[in-house]
Amino acid sequence: MDIAKFDDISINYKVYGIADEVILLISGLGCDHKVWSFLIPTLIQKHKVIVFDNRAVGQTLDKGQSFSISTMSNDCYRLLKYLNFTKAHIVGHSMGGSIAQQFAISYPDITHKLIAINAIAYTPKKISYLLNNQNNLWRKNNLPKVEIIKMFLPWILSSQFLENDTYMQSFINASLNETNPQNVDDHLRQINALVNCDLRNELEQITHQTLVISSKEDALAPPYLNNEIAQHIKNSQTATIPGGHASQIEYPEVLAHTILKFLD
Repeated sequence: MDIAKFDDISINYKVYGIADEVILLISGLGCDHKVWSFLIPTLIQKHKVIVFDNRAVGQTLDKGQSFSISTMSNDCYRLLKYLNFTKAHIVGHSMGGSIAQQFAISYPDITHKLIAINAIAYTPKKISYLLNNQNNLWRKNNLPKVEIIKMFLPWILSSQFLENDTYMQSFINASLNETNPQNVDDHLRQINALVNCDLRNELEQITHQTLVISSKEDALAPPYLNNEIAQHIKNSQTATIPGGHASQIEYPEVLAHTILKFLD
């Protein structure tokens, strides 16, 4: 990985591929760049791919202050400018989808096409309560990390994935063995950025070709919330794929080909 240094942040990033067209992949809450690992081999067949760690996760370092979705969108802009890319397809998953929407609103000239995966334009109270309660339990009860992981799994994984003990244990082991785990304070900073974001009144500003991807069993960002995004963006279309919220893990090939079909 490489580091892009700015006054207030050092962004951990990597560029893959040699193609001309660029895809910027933006991760969701609590996830670093590795969440995209299973998609990259397919995506780089036709595109150059940029992955990076958002503020408050992975190996990206900031000054520990509060921030917003707009701040994170600006981080994406600065990274693209740092790399001398004047245009990119902006692809975001979950919270990354909120960042992607904000990017298209704030930086329309740099946005080529927009893809929001299992994303929301605002945070309903149900999701806000879930995220904050999880963080509070983590903070106040000093639960073992494995219990925190297991508590959240039904919200992000499909029934089929949850029924497979081998897949489940591999998922849990990967989470437990994370080399740069997010701490509880950084997790809360990302939660606060997400729950304080409401883009519904701004989505009509997006004129780019947009794809909104939903997962059939997504309990965290249900398809009706994804579809609300598409309803506000004039030049948009929708696609539905199998699985739960963590579609990069459960159905990476399906997701990658859905992205490429739209970008072709």
